[in-house]
Amino acid sequence: MNNIIIEIVKCKIMKLINRETIFLCSFFIVLYLISSCEQVKPLKNTTDCDNMNLKSNVCLVIRENFDVQDGKETNSNTIILKFNHLKNLLKKIKGKEITSYSYDDSGRLIVEKHSKDIITLSGETDFINLSDYKKYYYKGDNVFPFKIEEYYGNENNLNATTFIERDKYNYKTKTIKVEYKREPISNEAINDTTIISFKNNGNNIYTEIEIKQGKRILLEKYQINKHGQITSKHIKDLNVIVDTIPTYILEDIKTWQQKKSYNYVKYDDNLLTTYERNESGDIVHTLETDSTENKQHETYAQYIYDERGNWIKRKIFNSLHELIAIATRRIEYYPQNENGEIDFSFEYETTPLEKAFEREQKFKQKKELYLNDNFVLQQFYEKMKEYPDYKVIGNPKITYNEGCTYNINFNATHYLGGYPNGYPSKENITVQIVLDLETETYTFTAIKGQLY
Repeated sequence: MNNIIIEIVKCKIMKLINRETIFLCSFFIVLYLISSCEQVKPLKNTTDCDNMNLKSNVCLVIRENFDVQDGKETNSNTIILKFNHLKNLLKKIKGKEITSYSYDDSGRLIVEKHSKDIITLSGETDFINLSDYKKYYYKGDNVFPFKIEEYYGNENNLNATTFIERDKYNYKTKTIKVEYKREPISNEAINDTTIISFKNNGNNIYTEIEIKQGKRILLEKYQINKHGQITSKHIKDLNVIVDTIPTYILEDIKTWQQKKSYNYVKYDDNLLTTYERNESGDIVHTLETDSTENKQHETYAQYIYDERGNWIKRKIFNSLHELIAIATRRIEYYPQNENGEIDFSFEYETTPLEKAFEREQKFKQKKELYLNDNFVLQQFYEKMKEYPDYKVIGNPKITYNEGCTYNINFNATHYLGGYPNGYPSKENITVQIVLDLETETYTFTAIKGQLY
């Protein structure tokens, strides 16, 4: 379902207690930021690169997103996308979440694996890796799947099955998704069914999608330009209802006792979004009108492009033309030889950009680990053990200089003739610590006073 996220919150206690517990909570969220707008995927002859408006033979994209508040960049996150020679995704990395895609010899997607680390509910805080799978099934040589199976946690735990109906032209007409759930307390089966109906314009584009889930019926309508791109979408609840959604809260981690409660949700969405695009097909203006809340949300975007026509920097502004977000993209293309032939050897190898990014991340981790006052003071006190005739008085004052340089000013009692029987003399000393993050070493030099 495009631009509507049906989020099922599931927490599962794995083999630690030899039973499974699922906490369920379904709710709808409408995303409105321009960066979240995705194409309604056309039926034929399209690739992931096409749907992302990526041109030429893209191999790798590293996108960094920043929120902007009071002119300062905050809350950054990084997304890595790698594509195969057919211009479809091989992997997507966002933080510690990794999605990998496997294809058969004819290029059909057969397995989509999503892995992430979650916190266990054991006595000690720990992380385990949990993987979700989507498996795609085809009839004969048909390039479109007729069934999708979803597995949660491992490949043996079937969580949902989607059946896909198509007309004689291979246009998708209906999908029926059945999610297999159990009520955590009674263990009673409470399977959910979602039915999605599609209408198309006969030109590779779905223009109307109706979603039925429980009592709710949601309609999505799309206007498409001659290039197959969305110019407007209208999301509306056809039957305004108030529904109850059960939630389960873990009250006692030792006995796994849970409490059941209900949330009341009103489904009355009526949201119209229009898009303006530039000559490159990228969105430059988004206007959302929420008739239910009587609100409007408006954003503008500016782009900088590389020589192949893909944007490498995007700025997003609000209705007051204030900068609210920045995204940058580093794009690596499959290389061409002197005969114009494309070299796809990096498809299953680490590319130069991947190696460079990995080095940058390691260096960034070292900066976070070492470039802080606590670590530098720890090294200072450790180094001062080599000067037993000096006893530091009070708290040293630390000053950060540019690069990896810190100055530490402190008062010390110097016992001339040796501690503890020497003659005590108070001195003010400044030392300089310069960190070398590459070798993970540092220098320690007195720049005011003496240490001997």
